Amino acid sequence: MAIEYKQFANLFTFNANHCLQNDFYHNYCDICTNLCPEDAFSLIRNKLILDETLCTNCSACIGSCPTEALSVSSFNENKFTQEFEFNEIKTLNCKDNTPCLNIFDHYHFTSMAIHREFTCDLSHCDECSINKNSIVKNDIKRKIEDSNDFLGIIGLDNKINIKNEVEIEKESKQKFRFKPLFQDGENIKKRSIIETKNLSTLRGIKERLPLKNRIFKDTIKTKLETLEKTKFDTKTPLITYKNIRFESCTLCGDCIQFCPTEAFFSSTDKQAIFFTPNKCIDCNICHGICKPMAIERVSDGFDLVDIAYDRSQELVRYEMALCLECKCAYPYKGGEQICERCIEFKDDMDDMMVMAKDM
Repeated sequence: MAIEYKQFANLFTFNANHCLQNDFYHNYCDICTNLCPEDAFSLIRNKLILDETLCTNCSACIGSCPTEALSVSSFNENKFTQEFEFNEIKTLNCKDNTPCLNIFDHYHFTSMAIHREFTCDLSHCDECSINKNSIVKNDIKRKIEDSNDFLGIIGLDNKINIKNEVEIEKESKQKFRFKPLFQDGENIKKRSIIETKNLSTLRGIKERLPLKNRIFKDTIKTKLETLEKTKFDTKTPLITYKNIRFESCTLCGDCIQFCPTEAFFSSTDKQAIFFTPNKCIDCNICHGICKPMAIERVSDGFDLVDIAYDRSQELVRYEMALCLECKCAYPYKGGEQICERCIEFKDDMDDMMVMAKDM
């Protein structure tokens, strides 16, 4: 069982156990370090460390973390997203009802916009100290563009508008930290809100799939019957498909072992590898760990039913055979019944087996 390792900077929390950079040595995720306006993150011995004295709790890095390793105690972006359908907020504004809008990911934005159209007020970004070199504002706009593109692909008229004007009509004069964001009134349905702290356990099952991805999945599920079709031939950053090349894969299982969200898994007989698109966060760990480079992205499109119901695909299946040389079982791909290990050994050591008389 992993030891809980967290760093705190007042309201801000960094959970190193969920960080991709810390989870896999050869992963080079640097999203938070690029976004942080105070350079509060640094690498020490290839491990990400938070300098609590530099962190200002601005929340600009939170939404972009693919594994939700970052959080702030004053605002729950996942709960806000789940209840957005039932509140009356029409404009998200960092001065009124949210922290920096980069606390949301494109999954949050899309989940909210699927229910109804709204506006993001970016009029304060240009003069904001958090937005150095427009890095944060551009990241927010990129996420909104991803969401709007996805909504257009699946045929929904809803969209996320952007306001850049300095003077806008405010929905409230109170700043977000003093405003009661979540009201438990009769107008809000009674539904199970999964708290962020329970990220590693869902219904007793060990799972590290970020809650924002699960919210996105559940939101898609509620809209399937209203859509004209569920299969689309256009790619989107919100959904990733993978393929494994049969001729290259050695069935070593490293992609299964190192996948942080269990998007890859093996069949019960251990002779096939399956992939669940909804669980993939496109962290690239599988690409980095695969020695024969057998894993590749598929950009032919997506099926919302796969996402809504965690539908998996069989990527590769082998028949096991007994190697005639070492007598060990191995995934047989045809041809001579000798495993790749023995073939490599023969190629590497063949010159050492030559008799002196034959030289």
